[in-house]
Amino acid sequence: MPSIYDICEAADWIEREIHEEFTIDFTGRVYEPLLLRESDRLGVNLQEVAR
Repeated sequence: MPSIYDICEAADWIEREIHEEFTIDFTGRVYEPLLLRESDRLGVNLQEVAR
């Protein structure tokens, strides 16, 4: 599917979300690595962070 990011920068977020959720590639885009990997722990224990 062609990307519209070049003509509308606001499309960046939704195109990345669609790519990550549905594995749809937008032509003309270079995707940054995902923030979470399969081996990462999910969630943050705020009590541990506060210490």
